[in-house]
Amino acid sequence: MRAFLISALLGWSGVFVLGPHWFALRSWLLPSLGLLAWVLLALRQRRGGNGYVLLALPLFALLADRHLAPYQSTLSPVWEKGVTRVAEGRVCSPVERQAVRQTFTFCLDSPLHLRRQGQTVELGDPLRLRCYRCPQALQNGDHYRIRLSLYPRRPLQNPGDWFAWQKQWRYQAWHGVIRGAPRPLNAADTGWRGLVGRYSATMQGWIGRQLAPLDHRPTLQAMLIGDASGLDDAQWRQLRHSGLIHLVVVSGLHVTLMAALGAGGVRWLCAVAGFRQARRAGFVGGILTVFAYLALVGFAVPVFRASLMSLMGLFALLMRQRLALIECYLAAVLGTLWVDPFAFVSPGFWLSFGAVLILFMQVRPGLPPVGKIKQLGQLVKLQVALFVGLLPLLAYAYGQVSLSGLVLNLVAVPLVTVLIVPVSLMVLIGQACLGAMVSERVFSVTTDVLDALLSIFWWLAEWGDRIPLLELGFLNEGAMLALVVVTAFALCVPHPLLRIWLLVGTTLLSIRGEAGLPVDQDIPEFELTLLDVGQGLSVVMKQGASVWVYDTGPGPGPGRAEGWDAGREVIVPFLAREGVGRLDALVVSHGDNDHAGGALSVRKALPTSSVLLGEPQRLTDLGGQPCQAGQRLTIGQAQVYVLWPLAGEQKRFQRNNRSCVLRVVYGGRSVLLPGDLEIKAQRRLVEIYGDSLRADVLLLPHHGAKSSFYPNLISAVQPTRVLVSAGYRNPFGHPHREVMDWLRRRDIPVVSTVRDGAVQLKWSPHSPLELRVSGIAAD
Repeated sequence: MRAFLISALLGWSGVFVLGPHWFALRSWLLPSLGLLAWVLLALRQRRGGNGYVLLALPLFALLADRHLAPYQSTLSPVWEKGVTRVAEGRVCSPVERQAVRQTFTFCLDSPLHLRRQGQTVELGDPLRLRCYRCPQALQNGDHYRIRLSLYPRRPLQNPGDWFAWQKQWRYQAWHGVIRGAPRPLNAADTGWRGLVGRYSATMQGWIGRQLAPLDHRPTLQAMLIGDASGLDDAQWRQLRHSGLIHLVVVSGLHVTLMAALGAGGVRWLCAVAGFRQARRAGFVGGILTVFAYLALVGFAVPVFRASLMSLMGLFALLMRQRLALIECYLAAVLGTLWVDPFAFVSPGFWLSFGAVLILFMQVRPGLPPVGKIKQLGQLVKLQVALFVGLLPLLAYAYGQVSLSGLVLNLVAVPLVTVLIVPVSLMVLIGQACLGAMVSERVFSVTTDVLDALLSIFWWLAEWGDRIPLLELGFLNEGAMLALVVVTAFALCVPHPLLRIWLLVGTTLLSIRGEAGLPVDQDIPEFELTLLDVGQGLSVVMKQGASVWVYDTGPGPGPGRAEGWDAGREVIVPFLAREGVGRLDALVVSHGDNDHAGGALSVRKALPTSSVLLGEPQRLTDLGGQPCQAGQRLTIGQAQVYVLWPLAGEQKRFQRNNRSCVLRVVYGGRSVLLPGDLEIKAQRRLVEIYGDSLRADVLLLPHHGAKSSFYPNLISAVQPTRVLVSAGYRNPFGHPHREVMDWLRRRDIPVVSTVRDGAVQLKWSPHSPLELRVSGIAAD
């Protein structure tokens, strides 16, 4: 059984790990896997073993290949402009409502067939759709006829990010935007998906009405049914910083409790009725309760992952089988990846199964009975083991961890799982079974008790929010894997003193967070990387051990709510992969969010020697120095000349025209970085510097906008290459077609992050300029 699970897991997950590269390798890799399996099978049979389980490797690889095939269309430029179709189907997920946008999953009644330039795509899987300013509130389970524009998913593509496509494909290969008003259909979906959708919508509405009297209703809805839409940004921040966020999402603790309540309730009823198979009926009741709970939350993948272990344990008890823990664990991993093949790109997947594995490694048979002091000591040891064991993963994924969570979870976990969730379930069951028989007084007292318990929970979260986070620093992949192996070894060491020393060592290495190797100061090569940050700009320049960052892409920014952050999601992980532990300089050209939004995250993650700001009055939180023409700095052996803004002309130029303009010179070649400079400032720049602006590489101002296109600047620079940083399908149409046509007519090569992903330039005094792009779909 164990060998079969391992073979199946390798065959299935290997295809999705390769992702877009699989399409180029499958013509020879798939037959090779089959041949290898047959050879191993022959060897096992010759030695008298049963080797048929090894055939699971090519079999599951073939199944994975068929599952992955529809995603191949997203790599083709044929579909770049998207297609518009009319489709019928139903909303098959809870609808997320944000301001003027509704986002949901749409299950098609029949597959859509798309054809263009000899290529055909069949879309039959659920689609992730958005509807802006819809005239009606869409509901889960309702049928609609819609007109939608469909687009293949295109991720950010940056050096070293092997799983960029898989991260996007996890949300389906195609996505769409509804055009016009959806037309409701009267036809009812009698299939199991429709029944589940209506059941989920009905039950969630009923639970919401029953919990309406509670002051902390949004919190309880998040704990019970995974509906966290009622929690605001401040509450999410408190939960993250206090380390209690796992308690307000449906987790394994909740599912196990539901299974235990279902099994115990059915067994008690059968025993009262005199049914002889009360024990077996209880197990069946527990299994059905888990499935009913899964249907209630819409078979969400995180909940499904948490349910697998409970289901396997109940099945084993029902069939009176003694399954090894490792077999249950491997089956749960395989089942999760079967339902969500790209789950491995989610930090939650590794943290969840990593935590379960640590518990398996630490729990020993013969634990002392509940009520003795030793039991508390065992719980503390488990909490410390989880904290230390997950440090490398937390350092890699988030770069920080909550210190307060180490203590707060000892109180909050029993509070939620022993008091809050059971009491709330008793209230709901009482309302469902007894209804009007329950007096208003009893119900009011119960809700008061729940509100009091939830108030304690939020008091703990607020207290934990005041404790500073432990900044780990970001680890690259190699360092993370090494620390995971050492930590796993330390947790298995039987000698207590050696285990403590090993765990302390891995903790210190995780906290240090600088996994890169020292760089030779005398390396002559200069590297410039134009990162793919979507609709924004970020450039990393490195020579020897010196590293500069010019702009930081979009992000929350000063005074904005928490959200996607290019500094945290793209720039810092890229620098970690490059082994960069500090910055010599951070330059923020001006205050617009698409250039400065990620700056706070970069500053927080990496020590920075100096900060230059094009608009210091708009970027007071960064605490840098003004960028002014005439400054001369260095990146290792490269020279950096600040050309703009001029000290005496601040009143004439504002906003984009205050952008910090850099000219970087090294090894006989140069690069001009003009930020978002517009025509008015470009004209003045050409008047002042003239032919001194000449550079081999020009970053096109303002992402290639037509309003910022000044041909005289390009004529003065005379670039041999032009770079453009813009977002795929951005709403501004950058880079503008007329600008690209002008450059094309003059045979000036253009490389754009829209099509090519991140762009890397390398050269030295003794080698030519080398250009490399990261986009796998680029021609």
